[in-house]
Amino acid sequence: MNTPVLAFALVCLVIVVLIAFVRPRMKPRGQLILPKTMGMSASIEHLKKDHSGYNVSYSGTKAKPSALIFVPRQGSIQWILPVKGHKGWKPVEDDETFVDIIRRLDDVDMGVRNQLKVVLPPGNINGKMESLCLIYTSGSTSSYREGDAEDIFVIPPVPERTDRKYDRNT
Repeated sequence: MNTPVLAFALVCLVIVVLIAFVRPRMKPRGQLILPKTMGMSASIEHLKKDHSGYNVSYSGTKAKPSALIFVPRQGSIQWILPVKGHKGWKPVEDDETFVDIIRRLDDVDMGVRNQLKVVLPPGNINGKMESLCLIYTSGSTSSYREGDAEDIFVIPPVPERTDRKYDRNT
């Protein structure tokens, strides 16, 4: 074997070893899935009528919300919704605001349909179905475990959507 090929092979081996053993470990992430996948019968229409068992928050601006989240008031999982200034989760305080946020979510729907999804944490959820959050959005986010605690998860806000008319050069 000639020297340049041997040197290239050695460099590739070092890179593979560095990637496999030295790279920082990513936090395991949860996912968003449709309620029917979990055998749940939740719908946004039902939640519009009765969301009394949930603490409701939204992300994005009030004028252009990107998501509405329903966190169970009772449950064995503690959900943390970060507040990052105007881009974080904000609580919905009254029914008038709730109706307005849903209307605005549906108004700014830019060709992608909003859906009600279940927020699954990473790991095993056996026996914790009643503790799962619901989120109404066309965007995406994924929960992750907070520290070493078994039942504390963080749900980052859904990124804000942009309005199409501001993307045009007119």
